[in-house]
Amino acid sequence: WGPRIRYPIITTAKHRLELQSDYVFNNIGKDSYGAFLTYQYTPTLSKWRLNNQTEHRNGETTQYSNRTQVEYDNRPSNQSPGTEVIATNIATRTDGQNTVTQDVQVNHTTNYLDLEFSGTHRRTQGDSSGSIGLQASTTFAIDGTKTNFVGGNLGEATAIIDLKGSAKGEIMVIKDGTRILGRGRVGERVSLNLEAFRTYNITIEPAEDDALVRYNTAPKQFKLINRSIEILSFDVERVYLLFGRLLGANGVPIAWQRLKGIATSALTDQFGNFQTEVALNDVMYIQNDAVTCTAAMPHLNLKDKIFKYVGDILCL
Repeated sequence: WGPRIRYPIITTAKHRLELQSDYVFNNIGKDSYGAFLTYQYTPTLSKWRLNNQTEHRNGETTQYSNRTQVEYDNRPSNQSPGTEVIATNIATRTDGQNTVTQDVQVNHTTNYLDLEFSGTHRRTQGDSSGSIGLQASTTFAIDGTKTNFVGGNLGEATAIIDLKGSAKGEIMVIKDGTRILGRGRVGERVSLNLEAFRTYNITIEPAEDDALVRYNTAPKQFKLINRSIEILSFDVERVYLLFGRLLGANGVPIAWQRLKGIATSALTDQFGNFQTEVALNDVMYIQNDAVTCTAAMPHLNLKDKIFKYVGDILCL
């Protein structure tokens, strides 16, 4: 037991340099004390991270060590498909004896399979040793006649979140009330290991505030018991921002009319111009006492740009 002091020297969005020191009281041996210098580099919006820690400690032995770790992770969350790589190099010198340990861990997760690879190499005063390991695992859940491959080991209780829809690749945050449970991309199934004997109210929302997507904001409620599995589906549709002009069958602009059947209700101006958000399968129309017609919208596909000028559109 003993005190530890931490003092941040540099703290920015990308860089953190921290000085630590401690004194350890030991009732069965000699007390020890040490100093640590830790540096962490995390590029903004990057999948990479660098950590380096230098330590000097005196006690029953005198030890110097330097630990460097490089991490790569392209997963939206630790329960989403993707790849995580951690490479570590540790060099120590204890009472004149040098030891170098190198370690690599690779975790690759798909919708159907988890692969884990680990490799270690250790060299001490010319003597070398090493080991490698490879593990593959999969899990599937049966819901009626439908089988869902989870890809990870089931925990105490499991919720499988199936993110579907045209907004493929969009990162969505999975929440229980205000608590974040995980993240996943549309087009993926995310397995969440949750506590049993609890009631959950699951919602999703885009990770980016300005994401042009449409989804159901109503929570889906369920209760998990021990070793139970709940499968939930959420539809997330891509939304396009369209600009154009609406004309009647006679070619005259339709002015000051409210557009319905679309992601965001809009109003034409005096020249029939409009700006609105539209999903792939939306049907835009006008319906009131004065005008009833359906707009002949151009076909949208996933390759279209988010912002699209559609020109003159007839409302028939």
